[in-house]
Amino acid sequence: MHLLWQIKQINTFEGLQHIDCNMAFGTCTAPRVWCTLFGLGMWIAIYIYLCPDLMHYMDNAWSYEMDLRLTFYEPYNAWFPCKQVKLLGLYDELGLLHVKKKQLFGHSLNIIGLLVNPFNMTIMMSENSCQQQSHDLSFPVAHGHN
Repeated sequence: MHLLWQIKQINTFEGLQHIDCNMAFGTCTAPRVWCTLFGLGMWIAIYIYLCPDLMHYMDNAWSYEMDLRLTFYEPYNAWFPCKQVKLLGLYDELGLLHVKKKQLFGHSLNIIGLLVNPFNMTIMMSENSCQQQSHDLSFPVAHGHN
């Protein structure tokens, strides 16, 4: 992180001030900084790495692949769609961390909590997301008398 930006990352704890060199996501500017950086990465993926129709939100990226052939991605010792392997290669080149468990592909995908199925032309909230959402909401219950 740039030295001039670090002044905005001062955390005070028990009277002592500490500079967070890792950019804590608790600050209001961190998402803007991250989205700008990731947006630049997506621009490079689309226009330099030639991965058209790439969509993204925060740190998630997704697309579709018309070519059903898979390409081997050696670091994960696994096969993925060609565009996905190109994107992972870009992440590697830029030093962006990624994990195998988030590298999904298939006929329908869970994208930011929504189950997207292009064959059925449906987008639904997944069962887990529905349950989590209902547990997170706490509404006061009105008890009335008839």
